[in-house]
Amino acid sequence: MWSAVGRGDLRPDSIRLRLMLPSGDSPLAYPAAVDQGDSRPFERWDSSAKGHLTTLKNTISMVSDSHRSTTDIRLEIKRLHSVTPQVKIYILNNETLLHGVYALVERNMILDDDSVVPALDVLGLQSNLFHYSATDSNTQGPLHFTEYQAMFEGLWRHAHGTLSVYPSADG
Repeated sequence: MWSAVGRGDLRPDSIRLRLMLPSGDSPLAYPAAVDQGDSRPFERWDSSAKGHLTTLKNTISMVSDSHRSTTDIRLEIKRLHSVTPQVKIYILNNETLLHGVYALVERNMILDDDSVVPALDVLGLQSNLFHYSATDSNTQGPLHFTEYQAMFEGLWRHAHGTLSVYPSADG
């Protein structure tokens, strides 16, 4: 999608991304080493999360700087304190909901130095995503959509955390 917007093949008026993520200032329930004294799985998660955000910001910057793209792109990240995600939710164009659960498993985690640590973690990329439509009157999709959107909006408005916006208003 990003390359199609950058080339001008897709021309949405705007793209708004709102992400809620753990703050990263304290260990999460998972990923965590089975040996609870080992903080390396959390440090690996924190480093990976920061890397993904940097990649996303760089991608937005490249698309925004493209001479073919006229799309206004805004990324808002709310870092919540003391929250370990249980689910992942994607809401697209206020009409499509993708929802997946983070199932907790014990697995061997390979760290950056190639050492292996037994850890409790989720297999986020391997989790199934369930599709619901806000407009499909033949299913419970609209109810799922409404409930998950209300949950997200409530957390966005009321959960304590740090909000950052990219690109920033001053640059």
